[in-house]
Amino acid sequence: MEIRPSDIDGYGHVNNSQYVAFIQHALARTLVQAGFNWDTTWDGRTIWRLVELAIEYRQPAVYGDRLDVKVWLEGPDPITPCFGFEILRQAGQGSSGSDLSLVRATGSWQQVNRESGQPVPQPKDMLESLPSAKGNSPRQFAIPPDQPQRRHFTWQHRVGVHEIGPDQRAQPLAVYNWLEEALFDACDQAGWTLERRLAADTLVLQTRHDTRFYCYPSAGEAVQVISRVVEYRRLRGSWMLDLLRSEDGALLFRDISTGVFLDLRGKPAPPPAEMISDIQGSN
Repeated sequence: MEIRPSDIDGYGHVNNSQYVAFIQHALARTLVQAGFNWDTTWDGRTIWRLVELAIEYRQPAVYGDRLDVKVWLEGPDPITPCFGFEILRQAGQGSSGSDLSLVRATGSWQQVNRESGQPVPQPKDMLESLPSAKGNSPRQFAIPPDQPQRRHFTWQHRVGVHEIGPDQRAQPLAVYNWLEEALFDACDQAGWTLERRLAADTLVLQTRHDTRFYCYPSAGEAVQVISRVVEYRRLRGSWMLDLLRSEDGALLFRDISTGVFLDLRGKPAPPPAEMISDIQGSN
């Protein structure tokens, strides 16, 4: 892949959510080459859906970078196969002049019947024919427990037509864009806008997402993201974000979003105590 201008965000590098689209593209190419069906037609009978993803961000990519995506079969479950991914900058680019691991991920997908929503088992012999040479996986991460007493923030959204895929459900890329918006909005609600964080010499660098998908919303549905801090350490923090259907409160997905604190020079540095107090608060 070559990074396009449309992949770049306001910070001058590839937006974190865009890597999810890269992974989905690489998996589709891998499965189609192996003889699996990845149907993107309007009236196709099945669709592949992401059900769980752990993605670790290690280094940024910028416009013009050429990337390689390594894909391998991590777990051959015929209902919910698990795949590993590593995104690397090609040799000879960037300051290192050598391959550089940018993103590592493991993700589980299901091929489901569009009408019933039931998963379609995959042939075991075909799964075993997929690449098995592993790259580097994301580091193990202990999911912190919920902290219901912490301050809750609510971000609301109505799913747009431009955010859905061929199954008439929201695309994973759109979901991760919502997460980013919800986190920025939560900081604003707590009184810590981007301008105030910059004035306090504080940046937050996204390092990973750990997400479980239960149901994808459709175009026109009203959804809301309920977020709260569940873990704070001197140089790291994690949020829990629940996406709920506004109409009935059904849980559509849950994400643990983790970031590290930096100063404006890019060095690890603890954030202001007042900022953490304002964001954690109490429910």
